[in-house]
Amino acid sequence: MHEEVFIKFNNPNNEAVTLGVFDAKGRRVKELKGLNNDLIFIDGSSLGSGLYIFLIEFTSSRLISGKFIGLAN
Repeated sequence: MHEEVFIKFNNPNNEAVTLGVFDAKGRRVKELKGLNNDLIFIDGSSLGSGLYIFLIEFTSSRLISGKFIGLAN
């Protein structure tokens, strides 16, 4: 996959978050820790084609989840 994924979400207090990216089988394929803004960039060059689930976990235990599709060239 040679694309970039941007995830925009509401983070009014600039709370620290951890992003986990999981493949369709539930395996964690990427993790980014200590992020504290409302826009996350994922470099998809290490991900193959397929469905991916992301989970954003805030220090306050709030969770946001979503999905995206990776397309390999």
